[in-house]
Amino acid sequence: MKALILSFLAFALFNFTGLSQAAAAGPETKETVIQADSKKSAKTDGEKSSEKPSLQISSEKLALQMVEGKFDDTYKKLAPVAKKSLTKSKLKQGWNDTVQGLGKFVAVHSGSYKDYGDYKLVELVLQFEYNGVQISLSYDNKEQITGIYFSYRPIEEEAVETKDFKEVKISIGKGKYPLKAILTLPKKVKKAPVAILVPGSGTHDANETIIANKVFRDLAWGLAKQGIASIRYNERLFTYPELLTEAEFTIQTDCLNDAADAISYALSSKDVDNKRVYLIGHSLGGMMAPKIATDNPGLAGIVILAGSPRRLEDIIYDQNLNALKNTKGITEMQIQLNMTIIENMIKRVKGLKEGGTETLLGYPTSYWYSLNQIDTAELAVKLTIPIFIAQGSEDFQVYADKDYIEWQKLLKKNKNVSFKLYDGLNHLFIKSNGKKDITEYNIPGEVDAGLINDIAAWIKKKK
Repeated sequence: MKALILSFLAFALFNFTGLSQAAAAGPETKETVIQADSKKSAKTDGEKSSEKPSLQISSEKLALQMVEGKFDDTYKKLAPVAKKSLTKSKLKQGWNDTVQGLGKFVAVHSGSYKDYGDYKLVELVLQFEYNGVQISLSYDNKEQITGIYFSYRPIEEEAVETKDFKEVKISIGKGKYPLKAILTLPKKVKKAPVAILVPGSGTHDANETIIANKVFRDLAWGLAKQGIASIRYNERLFTYPELLTEAEFTIQTDCLNDAADAISYALSSKDVDNKRVYLIGHSLGGMMAPKIATDNPGLAGIVILAGSPRRLEDIIYDQNLNALKNTKGITEMQIQLNMTIIENMIKRVKGLKEGGTETLLGYPTSYWYSLNQIDTAELAVKLTIPIFIAQGSEDFQVYADKDYIEWQKLLKKNKNVSFKLYDGLNHLFIKSNGKKDITEYNIPGEVDAGLINDIAAWIKKKK
């Protein structure tokens, strides 16, 4: 029996069927039905012809059929070994679960074909009203489907201009892997203060799109109406996923380097007030905010949204225990068995030394080791810049009765810190619908206006 392992923070929950962990499930994965190995070098369709390969064309037809609720042809194309693991009803359920809440289908946005020799991979991005869905189909040399993988793939939006603000697409960072970003500028304020928006764990687009919601777009537009500029960016790993295989995966790669580049841009920009550069960290971004502020002394203050001073592995423990207790049909013995596995992995995480190649609690040891070098609580206590800590009462990923209280205990003597608990809001600071699991994010909503107003007022006071 495999242990349930839930990943930390915004949207970063793994999906499960019963007690079986979905293979290779990640932050933006709703369900993995079957997945093939796609790490081999490939020949793309561009190396062969400028026209779409026939396999890509036929894959698009299958995808459009699934959009219409038809799964017969896709299931018929499954290789015999795949049919042993996947029923038609499970395929249908996986698709329906993935697209739930995404609104109307718009179009096939993009596609690619790669030939790995012993198998072929077709990847299609389908655009829906609120998000994009990537369908990855792996084929054997008989053109039978050996793997199907559904994941979310946000689609880049055009810059927006309204009577209150304008958006400008910018590039952040030097070198081979720049960040695509959006600078949102209020029209009625010259040299406005600026907030750097740092997302949670996973590979996020600039809007921090989480299933049917766009947390950072809501924040950026709401702050702009209040006279606050902002910078939000596509995380480097969102644009350049190959970086995961070129170097060890660490918290620097995942979060810290991107934030530092965005701060550097703001501090030198002629469009904003360089002396009033703030950081708004959500989820993992909030957890890392004290570290980012310590490493980047140009910041005027930080806002921590649903972050935690506790260690990541301890939060994962609580998430798993809560998830297991809320799983129908599970026995107390099964809960104990799962939690014993997780407890053992947590002990190994806490005792890690540099090096190692295994994966623990969904992350490589290189990631855990890099996190072990950061003491969020200690860094937060030492900060003298203004800090605003906000928490939703209905958050099922970071806890109002544990993480938020830990912040209050830790920083009760620090006069530079303000706290506010928002009644009825979930992890995304959207009004909770009471589901208390990842399906809560299937329903489109907007970040609470009260939170945005409070952040804007807090920034404006810090002159």
